[in-house]
Amino acid sequence: MAASGRVLTANSLLEEMTEMFLPTAYGGMAIANASANALFQRAILENRNDFAIRSIPVAANESRPALVIHLFAAAPRRT
Repeated sequence: MAASGRVLTANSLLEEMTEMFLPTAYGGMAIANASANALFQRAILENRNDFAIRSIPVAANESRPALVIHLFAAAPRRT
């Protein structure tokens, strides 16, 4: 993902999780679980400046087990 939250690339495993990850406007991504998505969107905004690592828990539902999403951002390259 870019600092803006735009998805730059995704592997087939992520693309197959259509019940978990939802496309949003301008190439963004959301998590289908509302409470996990609130943490995810906040992490995207905060990672624009602090490059922190975040772990976001997602509760189980009738179609899948619980999982944890790990989000990290790399500092911009210096040239």
